[in-house]
Amino acid sequence: CGRINLWDIRTRSSEAHQPTTSGFANQTGDAANASEMTLVHPSIQSRIRCVTSDPHNNNYIFAGTHLGELAIWDRRRAGDPLLSSCYPASRTAAHRGVIWDARIVPGRPATLLTCGEDGNVLLWQFAAAASRGLYDGTDVWLGRVSGDDVQIVSEPGLTAINSADVLDELLAYGTDTGSVTVQLLP
Repeated sequence: CGRINLWDIRTRSSEAHQPTTSGFANQTGDAANASEMTLVHPSIQSRIRCVTSDPHNNNYIFAGTHLGELAIWDRRRAGDPLLSSCYPASRTAAHRGVIWDARIVPGRPATLLTCGEDGNVLLWQFAAAASRGLYDGTDVWLGRVSGDDVQIVSEPGLTAINSADVLDELLAYGTDTGSVTVQLLP
């Protein structure tokens, strides 16, 4: 199964080999005792291809799989005694094929980009879902996005898109053929 171990690289080098959630609260809110965390994808056939987190809300980890699924983990669930590991809080079919990259869009709250083997860059607007009340009330990242909240922002007919990045309102992405496209975000 897919597995993500987290390390706190701010620790001293002799301690850096241990997975940790130092600075993040577990279910009981006790960050000091949250010394290890493993995030697990429940599908035995799923392999995680990319990982990112929201720099403004460290509770959420986003990962793309080789099956085209976007998985979102809420690290606060890791302290739940009923869970042996932290399973995703949300899993959504996103791309037809591997998701190669996932990025938080700076300056746009609760907005994520993914790009994949299918030649698409998807713009996920979780804030839009939350504005319609389609979330559990705790955080917009757990919103139930619909087709209206996800749009293809890449040019049609491209080969696999391997990487994407955003600077201000500019989106840049590169393909298997070596082409790089720069465009304005919608």
